[in-house]
Amino acid sequence: SPRDRHSNGDKGPKSPGRRLASIENTKLAEQIASLKDQIAQRNVKIAYYKSLHDEHIASIQHNITPYIRRQLEHAEAGRGIRKGSHYQMYLMVNLRVRVQFLRDMAAHWMEENASDELKIKDLEKEMG
Repeated sequence: SPRDRHSNGDKGPKSPGRRLASIENTKLAEQIASLKDQIAQRNVKIAYYKSLHDEHIASIQHNITPYIRRQLEHAEAGRGIRKGSHYQMYLMVNLRVRVQFLRDMAAHWMEENASDELKIKDLEKEMG
C-alpha cells in the first residue's frame, strides 16, 4: 500500500542514548584538550621563571656574595661591619624579593598543573 512505502518503520530514531554519549564524549574531549593546553602554557611560564630565577641567583653570587664575604672579613678582623653601597643594599633586597616571588609562582603553577592532570585522568576514566 502507498502508506507502507512512506512509513518510517525502519527509519526510527537511531538510538538517542548513543548520540548523547557521543556528545558527552566530545565535551569531555574538549575539556581534556583545554586542560592540556593550559598545562602547556603554564609549563612555558614555569620554564621562563626558572631561567629568570637562575639569572637572579647568578647575579646574587656575582654582586652580593663578595660584598657579604668582605663584610664578614671586616667583622672577623674586629673592624666592625662597614656600610655597603646603596646599590648593593638595594640589589640585595630587591633580588631576594624577586627570587622568592619566582619560586612561589613556579610552585603555584606546578600545583595547578598537578591538579589539572588529576582532572584529566578523571575525565579520561569517564570517557572510558
